[in-house]
Amino acid sequence: MNKNRAQRIASLIFFNNPLKLFDEVKENPRHRFMFLTKNPKRYLELQFHHFPENAWLGTTVNSNTDKSRIECLSGLPESVKKYVSVEPLLGLCNEMNFSNMDMVIVGAMTGHGAIVPQKEWVQSINADNIFWKDNIKKYL
Repeated sequence: MNKNRAQRIASLIFFNNPLKLFDEVKENPRHRFMFLTKNPKRYLELQFHHFPENAWLGTTVNSNTDKSRIECLSGLPESVKKYVSVEPLLGLCNEMNFSNMDMVIVGAMTGHGAIVPQKEWVQSINADNIFWKDNIKKYL
């Protein structure tokens, strides 16, 4: 990113080195950068590099079968902002421990042939800071 240029112009910014990416995040504190992966073990490999305060590290889960991903996030330092995207919700989440997460985002599958979430799946999410996406609110 060019520090001398206002970021009002749409740009394609490519990084092939995650450490350089975190340097850019650090240099742009006015923005919140949210990283999302289905492989949060990568974060653990990078934790020797101090994560900037404006970086939020997240993972995607669909049901209890993905709970090990949350456990990976929980292994990060307490100072790191962590979040989980339960999207699309495809089953029970009652075995997941969201207590160390700064935010939990919950959404339903959309589009033709979408799996409709059961009410018990929605009610199985036990977290303090939940953002319910509009597409799942009708199932609350």
